[in-house]
Amino acid sequence: LPPMRKADTSSRVAVKSAVRRDEEERSIIKTPPPFHPDSKEGREAVRRLSVNTSLGDWRLIGPSNFAGKVYSVAVDPLNSQNVYVAYEVGGLWGTHDGGQTWLPMFNGFQDIAFSAVKTHPNVSGMVLAGLIAYGGGLFHSFNQHVGIVLSKDSGATWTNIGPSSDPSATVWDIGFGDATGQTIYAATDRGLYKTTNQGQSWTTALAYTGAINFYNNRASLTVDPLSSSTLLLSTTALGVMRSTDAGNTWARVDNWVNPGTSSANPTLLAWSPYSNEAYAYAFFNGSNNPLATYKSFLSSGAAWQAGPTTSEFNQGMYDMAIAVDPFNAFHVLL
Repeated sequence: LPPMRKADTSSRVAVKSAVRRDEEERSIIKTPPPFHPDSKEGREAVRRLSVNTSLGDWRLIGPSNFAGKVYSVAVDPLNSQNVYVAYEVGGLWGTHDGGQTWLPMFNGFQDIAFSAVKTHPNVSGMVLAGLIAYGGGLFHSFNQHVGIVLSKDSGATWTNIGPSSDPSATVWDIGFGDATGQTIYAATDRGLYKTTNQGQSWTTALAYTGAINFYNNRASLTVDPLSSSTLLLSTTALGVMRSTDAGNTWARVDNWVNPGTSSANPTLLAWSPYSNEAYAYAFFNGSNNPLATYKSFLSSGAAWQAGPTTSEFNQGMYDMAIAVDPFNAFHVLL
């Protein structure tokens, strides 16, 4: 064979380089952009990154304010372009275009510490957000309000609706108790409060006892999507409680785990939006002890069976979460 010409060599090198670039683009490990990710160029570069399809189609969409942990995220089920994010010390943010642009939602400089945000499942534009109480941490004391703030217009305007009976209570979770948004539950680290007139008056649905701890007593609340009178509430002080009469009476249902024995054993709850399957995630704070999952199948939280466990390091209630895929009750995210 005649010797290879120089042009052929260059062509092969070019082909190999193209193949290598293609392999790198498909790789799970990505090289970070050579500039600050919160700059305009950085945000545009992040949007152009290939997604990691091996673990799900994930990409950073913002708001990139880097101010504490994200405690809660809510997507409007009637318009998925509307997303709301509650930051530990970064305020409440929202987007109405699926994450292309973000805006601070509520008193950006007066109230910076949010612990929960939730959208009503069938009332368009209704959003509730829970505030971290005064003195809950170094930056939380800057908050000018406590309790819950309500928006009926997708975050354009807000009203502080309470509860104000305990200004030192942090609203860790929120539940809707009817189809109109008049009945609202506020699960705090001091008690579960209820209103049937959208905040004009509040009652105590369940009082807590025991040691008070800002993070370990982070309450978790979920409402049966098929019957709003059935509630599940988890607190370190009481364990996992269940009510079938809209919070008037309660029964303990955590025979599978005993959160009430230690401040280091809290539980998070989630419910499948379109079925009577509930899920629980019980774990020890900040350790490599087992993180255990539990499932309530066809019993609306009355009976439970153990699920998979893992021993990955965790920070417990400080930054753990559980959610159920709204389109498939067997897809659970931790």
